[in-house]
Amino acid sequence: MVPSSLQEKIAAFLLGSWQGEKGIYGLQGGARAYFLSLVAERIRQPLLVLSPTTREAENLFFDLAFFLGEEKALSPLQKRLHLFPSWEILPFEQLSPHPDNVAARLEGLYHLVEGQAPILISTPAALMQRVLPKEVFRQSYRYLVAGAEIGREDFLAHLVGWGFQNVPLVEERGDFSVRGGIVDI
Repeated sequence: MVPSSLQEKIAAFLLGSWQGEKGIYGLQGGARAYFLSLVAERIRQPLLVLSPTTREAENLFFDLAFFLGEEKALSPLQKRLHLFPSWEILPFEQLSPHPDNVAARLEGLYHLVEGQAPILISTPAALMQRVLPKEVFRQSYRYLVAGAEIGREDFLAHLVGWGFQNVPLVEERGDFSVRGGIVDI
């Protein structure tokens, strides 16, 4: 339970009736996530929270998910909180970023573009990496609904154009497989 004096101070800060300096300092551990959850509930605008390291960003992400009541099992379209990771590779390395990092970045960008007031937890390193311009990004995804009919060949061409790999068996993000009339992603 949070002491009422702290709750009153947080409420005054969030309402704008706080007297004095408008800054919060020294919040540690779960207190930081608790405060951010109160801010997020009060203002329904996009929030960007920067942590100095990936580990600290991940810890804050899980703490904030707890206070916001967002379970990891929620579908990406239902979540407001997103971890926006860096590629975790150096520019001169001839490696591709991990598919989970690519998916997490795209998920966060999608929510920013669609104006759903997301909360992005990130690091300076992640923000220094380039992303597509908003309009190019908006034109590059396709919203699919279960049961809706779509043109198969056009859809497969889009998958390849988006960087998906046609494989015999789907085992990770970024793979797809065609078996008869079924496209497994």
